[in-house]
Amino acid sequence: MVGAVAANMMLVPCLFTVYEGGGHPPLFNIGPQADPSPCLVEQAVNARLDATLAEAEARLLAQFAAITVEEVAQDFERRFEESGHTVPFPWHGATGE
Repeated sequence: MVGAVAANMMLVPCLFTVYEGGGHPPLFNIGPQADPSPCLVEQAVNARLDATLAEAEARLLAQFAAITVEEVAQDFERRFEESGHTVPFPWHGATGE
């Protein structure tokens, strides 16, 4: 089972491809969300937040492009083997016994 999951993951070259395939969901759920404020201080702060979040998003997407799904699969396999679990998806309530 674990090998089949890993084999299917190998068809996708990097995390950016996964992100693209997911429809470009928002990476961050922080920052100004409401209509523009009439407050000049809030506008100035929001502009800085927007610029900082845009920079962080660009850096994160660059990392996504550099991380292959194969690397993630290998990390998963290593963690799975070290965990002692006997089922590959313990986050679904399995105890590994």
